[in-house]
Amino acid sequence: MIKTFLFACIFSLISCNSLNAIEIKGRENIQDDALMLAISNYYKYEANKNWDKTYELRTNGFKSTVPFSLYKRKMSVNSVGWIFQSLNITDVIYEQNSNVDIYIEFYSILNGQHRKYTQRTNWIKSKDKIWEANIPGKRGVFIMNDWVKQ
Repeated sequence: MIKTFLFACIFSLISCNSLNAIEIKGRENIQDDALMLAISNYYKYEANKNWDKTYELRTNGFKSTVPFSLYKRKMSVNSVGWIFQSLNITDVIYEQNSNVDIYIEFYSILNGQHRKYTQRTNWIKSKDKIWEANIPGKRGVFIMNDWVKQ
């Protein structure tokens, strides 16, 4: 009984921290720690197909236009056969203090084929000073990521 309890406790601790991390190159191109954390979290959640969390990190403009149920359904369907491997931040352009274009090379596997997409992403700092994903990139898979722009 005690062994079963200990095993369950250890398993639950391991599984809580079992989000697959993705390799992120080019971190030095991002000078804002909060922005880098938002980028890292968004793509970590995306790699783990945690659509609840990625939706939370989207802009209010996106969330007011795209219902969560539609977002989750489309992202789930579009991610079948997709594995996110890594990304490389190649360029950062601050349009304003609260609006940043970030050019990213995305590396993934789709249905067994290695893919590379280079895309402009856009991040906006909310009124609450929180960085949110405005355009996180379609990468040939996620049409919902480019559907609504702030």
